[in-house]
Amino acid sequence: MLLRDYLRRYDVVMLVAGLGICSAALFMVLSSGSAYAQTANPGQRELIREQVNPQEEDALKPWLGGDWQIGAWGSISSNPYRGADSTDLDALPMLAYDAERLHIGIDGIDAKVWTNDFASVSLIGNLRMEPFDSGDSPYLNGLKDRDMAYELGVGGSLRLWRGELQASYLT
Repeated sequence: MLLRDYLRRYDVVMLVAGLGICSAALFMVLSSGSAYAQTANPGQRELIREQVNPQEEDALKPWLGGDWQIGAWGSISSNPYRGADSTDLDALPMLAYDAERLHIGIDGIDAKVWTNDFASVSLIGNLRMEPFDSGDSPYLNGLKDRDMAYELGVGGSLRLWRGELQASYLT
């Protein structure tokens, strides 16, 4: 019975001591946090905020964090077929969207599906704008007319010491 009274008092003492330690720790945390915030200058506050709550990069930023471009696109070309004497003038408005891994414009689509510091692999699409009619040259008589087409394929680039090597396959 004496042991039971002793253990009951020991439990109460331990409970009161635990509550005291917890309340002292809570008081120290609350008082020290406001003291640091008051003494920190603006640059230190940002540094502390970044250390406590680091900002993670948005996963869509390389795809959707780009800029819009507007301009004009033009070309002057002579007819490549033997026996043709015409010169073609082409002009189009240029509207494009460029991000780190995505380009969409009148000149084509380029979506980099894999990239590192030295190489990249892309899915590409491009408008083939060299249609011909069989009447363009007497040498084309009997050939089927070719219309404009949209081609899809893959492309790759390898960054070298003084330049870049690019290859693509479109069909």
